[in-house]
Amino acid sequence: MTEKLVLRKQHLNGNNGTKPIFVDVSILDSIREIKEETGIPMRRIVEQFLCYAMKNVQIIDEEEGD
Repeated sequence: MTEKLVLRKQHLNGNNGTKPIFVDVSILDSIREIKEETGIPMRRIVEQFLCYAMKNVQIIDEEEGD
C-alpha cells in the first residue's frame, strides 16, 4: 500500500526564491482545487508534492532486465 501525502491546513511565510515550472492545465486545476479546500498557497502545495515525490521516487533501468 502506498503511503499517502498528508497536507496540513496552514499559512506559512517566507520565501527562499522560486523558479517557474510548467504543468498541464488539468494538473493546475487540481492544485487550485486543493488550494481552495486547504487554504495552502499553490506554491507550498507544489513544493510539498515535489519533495514527497523526490523522497519516494524509484528509478528503474528497463535495459538492465534484458
